[in-house]
Amino acid sequence: MFKVEEKATAVAGQVLLAIQRPRRGHADLVDEFRRAAASMALNTAEGCRRVGADRRQFLRVASGSAAEASVALKLLRVVGVVPAEQAAAIEAGLDEVRAMLYGLGRR
Repeated sequence: MFKVEEKATAVAGQVLLAIQRPRRGHADLVDEFRRAAASMALNTAEGCRRVGADRRQFLRVASGSAAEASVALKLLRVVGVVPAEQAAAIEAGLDEVRAMLYGLGRR
């Protein structure tokens, strides 16, 4: 398994475990947050096994999903669904994955 794939999968796991039962009124945002994190990990895994332009496209999609998860996380923190300390840890992981994806995408 590639390092970026391991990291993306670990961060997606953190996201999936972050919110067990969403507060009423925020279920759609929680669902989007989870789907974006899963998309990040899945596209990273697929991109790591592709070559050429196809590889770069999957890694770009994974990076976009990481950015989407980051914004959803910020919104969920603002409304009090995800505690600040937990959000900071997840955000650090998302930042690391985005940096790794950027580096791979330039190859």
